[in-house]
Amino acid sequence: MGEIPVRVFLTGVGCVGKTTTGRALADLLCVKFFDVDDEIETFFEISIERLQARFLGNIRQ
Repeated sequence: MGEIPVRVFLTGVGCVGKTTTGRALADLLCVKFFDVDDEIETFFEISIERLQARFLGNIRQ
């Protein structure tokens, strides 16, 4: 029977240390780290800030 892949998903509000914690945890577990923001920016070829402005800019609070 094969090993079960390790997958950890950190979520939360901005600027609380998710990326820093995720990278440290990936190093400890010897697994690859993926930053979802980086993956989205690569896929759409646009920054997260511009995507937010385009799709969330007109939301009234």
